[in-house]
Amino acid sequence: MLSEFIPILKPFYKNIYIQLEDGIKKVIEKMHEKFNDHLKDYNDDIIRDFCDALINAKNKALSEGKESASYLTDQNLAATIFDLFLGMFKCINKLFIN
Repeated sequence: MLSEFIPILKPFYKNIYIQLEDGIKKVIEKMHEKFNDHLKDYNDDIIRDFCDALINAKNKALSEGKESASYLTDQNLAATIFDLFLGMFKCINKLFIN
C-alpha cells in the first residue's frame, strides 16, 4: 500500500487494514470449520476430496509411526487447505481480471 512508502498516510488507511484483517480471519475460521466438518464425518473407505486425502495421509503416517506425522496436525492441514484456496483465488483472479 501507499502508506508503506509514505508513513504520514498510515492513519488514512487504518480502516482498510482492519477490514482486510477481519476478512482474512473470517476466511481462516471458515476453512478450519470446513476441515473440522470433514473430520467429523471422515470415512477411511471413501475419499471424497482433498481434505479427506489429507486426513487419510495423516492417519497413515500416525499408524506407520512416520517422523512426518508430528507435522500433520489438524491446524497445519487446515492451513494447507487455506493455501490452496488462496492459490486458486489468485489464479482465477489473474485469468479473468488481468
